[in-house]
Amino acid sequence: RFENFQRFLVMLDNDLKIRRNDKIEHYSQQDVFVFDSNDEIISHSLGKDFNVMVSKSITFSAVDILTEFSNSIADFIFVFAKVETEIQLNNRKITLKKDDLLVIENLSQQEISVKSQQNIICTFIKI
Repeated sequence: RFENFQRFLVMLDNDLKIRRNDKIEHYSQQDVFVFDSNDEIISHSLGKDFNVMVSKSITFSAVDILTEFSNSIADFIFVFAKVETEIQLNNRKITLKKDDLLVIENLSQQEISVKSQQNIICTFIKI
Protein backbone atom coordinates (compact mmCIF):
# COMPACT_ATOMS: atom_id res chain seq x y z
CA ARG A 1 0.00 0.00 0.00
CA PHE A 2 1.04 3.57 -0.68
CA GLU A 3 -0.69 5.98 1.67
CA ASN A 4 -2.46 9.04 0.25
CA PHE A 5 -2.27 8.16 -3.44
CA GLN A 6 -4.98 7.81 -6.07
CA ARG A 7 -4.24 4.92 -8.42
CA PHE A 8 -5.28 4.19 -11.99
CA LEU A 9 -4.73 0.82 -13.63
CA VAL A 10 -5.46 -0.45 -17.15
CA MET A 11 -4.80 -4.08 -18.04
CA LEU A 12 -2.81 -4.49 -21.27
CA ASP A 13 -3.10 -8.22 -22.00
CA ASN A 14 -5.73 -9.73 -19.73
CA ASP A 15 -8.86 -8.88 -17.77
CA LEU A 16 -8.53 -7.92 -14.11
CA LYS A 17 -10.32 -9.81 -11.36
CA ILE A 18 -9.80 -8.38 -7.90
CA ARG A 19 -11.22 -8.26 -4.44
CA ARG A 20 -11.39 -4.67 -3.16
CA ASN A 21 -12.28 -4.27 0.50
CA ASP A 22 -13.96 -7.71 0.41
CA LYS A 23 -16.00 -6.96 -2.74
CA ILE A 24 -15.23 -8.89 -5.96
CA GLU A 25 -14.83 -6.72 -9.09
CA HIS A 26 -14.02 -7.37 -12.75
CA TYR A 27 -12.43 -5.01 -15.29
CA SER A 28 -11.82 -5.58 -18.99
CA GLN A 29 -8.89 -4.20 -20.99
CA GLN A 30 -11.16 -1.31 -22.01
CA ASP A 31 -11.78 -0.26 -18.40
CA VAL A 32 -9.80 2.06 -16.15
CA PHE A 33 -9.67 0.70 -12.60
CA VAL A 34 -9.50 3.68 -10.21
CA PHE A 35 -8.81 3.08 -6.55
CA ASP A 36 -7.51 4.60 -3.38
CA SER A 37 -4.07 3.33 -2.42
CA ASN A 38 -5.37 2.73 1.09
CA ASP A 39 -7.90 0.17 -0.19
CA GLU A 40 -7.25 -3.49 0.50
CA ILE A 41 -6.70 -5.06 -2.93
CA ILE A 42 -6.20 -8.74 -3.69
CA SER A 43 -5.64 -9.55 -7.37
CA HIS A 44 -6.74 -12.82 -8.93
CA SER A 45 -5.21 -12.00 -12.34
CA LEU A 46 -1.85 -12.19 -14.02
CA GLY A 47 -0.78 -9.85 -16.78
CA LYS A 48 0.84 -6.60 -17.76
CA ASP A 49 -0.76 -3.31 -16.78
CA PHE A 50 -0.43 0.43 -17.19
CA ASN A 51 -0.33 1.85 -13.68
CA VAL A 52 -0.35 5.49 -12.55
CA MET A 53 -0.04 6.58 -8.93
CA VAL A 54 -0.80 10.22 -8.14
CA SER A 55 -0.52 11.96 -4.79
CA LYS A 56 -3.87 13.07 -3.40
CA SER A 57 -2.32 16.54 -3.01
CA ILE A 58 -2.43 16.95 -6.83
CA THR A 59 -5.22 19.29 -7.99
CA PHE A 60 -6.59 17.03 -10.76
CA SER A 61 -5.74 13.66 -12.27
CA ALA A 62 -7.55 11.36 -14.69
CA VAL A 63 -6.82 8.40 -16.93
CA ASP A 64 -8.95 7.62 -20.00
CA ILE A 65 -8.79 5.29 -22.99
CA LEU A 66 -9.40 7.52 -26.02
CA THR A 67 -8.75 7.96 -29.72
CA GLU A 68 -8.68 11.75 -29.49
CA PHE A 69 -8.79 14.60 -27.02
CA SER A 70 -8.32 18.33 -26.68
CA ASN A 71 -7.06 19.66 -23.37
CA SER A 72 -5.72 22.98 -22.14
CA ILE A 73 -5.84 22.61 -18.36
CA ALA A 74 -3.43 19.71 -17.77
CA ASP A 75 0.13 20.57 -16.80
CA PHE A 76 1.26 17.10 -17.81
CA ILE A 77 -0.25 14.70 -20.33
CA PHE A 78 0.96 11.14 -20.80
CA VAL A 79 0.03 9.23 -23.96
CA PHE A 80 0.64 5.47 -23.85
CA ALA A 81 0.40 3.28 -26.96
CA LYS A 82 -0.93 -0.23 -26.41
CA VAL A 83 -0.08 -1.00 -30.05
CA GLU A 84 1.98 0.87 -32.65
CA THR A 85 0.04 3.91 -33.78
CA GLU A 86 0.55 7.25 -35.43
CA ILE A 87 -0.79 10.20 -33.50
CA GLN A 88 -1.31 13.77 -34.52
CA LEU A 89 -0.14 16.11 -31.76
CA ASN A 90 -1.55 19.50 -32.72
CA ASN A 91 -0.09 19.76 -36.28
CA ARG A 92 2.77 17.29 -35.78
CA LYS A 93 2.68 13.56 -36.62
CA ILE A 94 4.43 11.18 -34.25
CA THR A 95 4.70 7.40 -34.48
CA LEU A 96 4.46 5.63 -31.15
CA LYS A 97 5.63 2.04 -31.01
CA LYS A 98 3.91 -0.54 -28.81
CA ASP A 99 4.41 0.35 -25.12
CA ASP A 100 5.83 3.83 -25.90
CA LEU A 101 4.95 6.62 -23.49
CA LEU A 102 4.86 10.21 -24.74
CA VAL A 103 5.21 12.81 -21.97
CA ILE A 104 3.86 16.28 -22.74
CA GLU A 105 4.78 19.07 -20.35
CA ASN A 106 2.26 21.86 -20.71
CA LEU A 107 2.93 24.28 -17.86
CA SER A 108 1.92 27.23 -20.07
CA GLN A 109 -1.47 25.50 -20.50
CA GLN A 110 -1.69 25.79 -24.26
CA GLU A 111 -4.40 23.88 -26.10
CA ILE A 112 -3.09 20.34 -26.75
CA SER A 113 -4.91 18.24 -29.32
CA VAL A 114 -4.18 14.56 -29.99
CA LYS A 115 -5.80 12.24 -32.53
CA SER A 116 -5.07 8.55 -33.10
CA GLN A 117 -6.45 5.73 -35.21
CA GLN A 118 -6.00 3.35 -32.25
CA ASN A 119 -7.07 3.55 -28.62
CA ILE A 120 -4.43 5.27 -26.51
CA ILE A 121 -4.24 5.48 -22.74
CA CYS A 122 -4.17 9.16 -21.74
CA THR A 123 -3.25 10.56 -18.35
CA PHE A 124 -4.01 14.17 -17.41
CA ILE A 125 -2.42 15.82 -14.38
CA LYS A 126 -2.83 19.36 -13.11
CA ILE A 127 -0.46 20.27 -10.32
